[in-house]
Amino acid sequence: MTERWFFILVLANVTVILACALWKHPVTAGGWFSLALCMINVLGWYAVALFPDQGHPPLSLFPSVFFWFFNILLLPTIGVSLWMLHIEKEERAAFITIASIYFALNVTVLYLLPLEIVVRQLIR
Repeated sequence: MTERWFFILVLANVTVILACALWKHPVTAGGWFSLALCMINVLGWYAVALFPDQGHPPLSLFPSVFFWFFNILLLPTIGVSLWMLHIEKEERAAFITIASIYFALNVTVLYLLPLEIVVRQLIR
């Protein structure tokens, strides 16, 4: 993935989570818990973005792989917490919507796009 696309995707993720934290912040303890999990994810994005893409293997390879594996545990936890907030109907609908967009962006960037790239390579 080129640096420009990576920068755009990270910027979109950070913008969405800032909208959650500052504009439509949560009102329940469960909402603050899911926001805290999302903020941990944002810190991971920043940690991966700090490493350069130059070298063989690139210095960003190992932090990116660790971040990917860490999100195997973190993203389902975020998804379940958002689903529980939706079921309880005590949290603002706007917060749940924005946080769900953040969740969907992360799943798309970390798992669906790489899967699509691998499938395209196998078809060729």
